[in-house]
Amino acid sequence: MTRREFGSLLASAAAAYAAPAGNFKITAIELIELRGEHEAEAGVNGQRQVNPLDIYDEQRPAIYKDNPRGTRKQLIKAIYLVIHAGDSLFGLYGPIDREVAIVVAEEIKPFLMGKDPLAGEKLWDEMYRSNRHSRAGIYLMAISAVDNTLWDLRGRHFGVPVYRLLGGPTRTSVEVYASCLGFSLEPEAVRKRCLSIKAEGYRNQKWFMGYGPGSGPEGMRRNVELVKTLPEYQSGRLSESEVVHGLWTRLRARGYAAQCGAG
Repeated sequence: MTRREFGSLLASAAAAYAAPAGNFKITAIELIELRGEHEAEAGVNGQRQVNPLDIYDEQRPAIYKDNPRGTRKQLIKAIYLVIHAGDSLFGLYGPIDREVAIVVAEEIKPFLMGKDPLAGEKLWDEMYRSNRHSRAGIYLMAISAVDNTLWDLRGRHFGVPVYRLLGGPTRTSVEVYASCLGFSLEPEAVRKRCLSIKAEGYRNQKWFMGYGPGSGPEGMRRNVELVKTLPEYQSGRLSESEVVHGLWTRLRARGYAAQCGAG
């Protein structure tokens, strides 16, 4: 599907708002992949976060450093889920992971066809009970994707934003934070990025630890160095142990932090 065709699909939402109440049935489930590209810096922003597989030496990548080398064309792919009901009603959600899309297409789609899209609680419970692997992992993520799509469909059916179906507004605005996944964890690069993001008006930043138990004391030392560089640490709001305990256990974090001479 082209961008123009995708835009036409979104534009048709106005007609769906006028859909009369009735006994709707799910008539079609689509997975739409959009592709595009943009110009991006080459050799930078490739820092990965710690992975459970990193406990194996042969699986743990080398310490990452930016290596700028001009620009490159970067391909972008995104998969969206569309559920149709009645003559013109639909719900849209995404992007979703490719593994999730496979579960939706091969497992959940056949189960949902012909069912009432407005029966949200029943549909969720039926999907959850429909497969012995649905209690966690990718299958549960697929259920979540379908559930979100059906919420969008119900919002279009009733002609209101979904938050009104979920109890109505409780505030007029929501503060956002800056996600820093992929940015270099080299101390000077972190410092510059922190200041740049702060200058843009963000009060909060989310950074990702790059080193886990497999990296040993040296990895924890680098994690502590990251925390020392962040404005959150500099303002005295968090200690290193409080920051890293989500990555490792609190006990292990304190032990390694002590080895590094951190509080």
